[in-house]
Amino acid sequence: MTDLALLRWDKDRFILDEVAPGFTPREVLELTEMQITAAPDVKIME
Repeated sequence: MTDLALLRWDKDRFILDEVAPGFTPREVLELTEMQITAAPDVKIME
């Protein structure tokens, strides 16, 4: 978990599951320096 997103490890990569309010999955992917993949149903963090 970071300030911007909730990530989980799946086999050999991080998956983006949730983003902070005010951010889109695309913005988080662009701001992240490591390779991550967005889940098909990314949610907003509570």
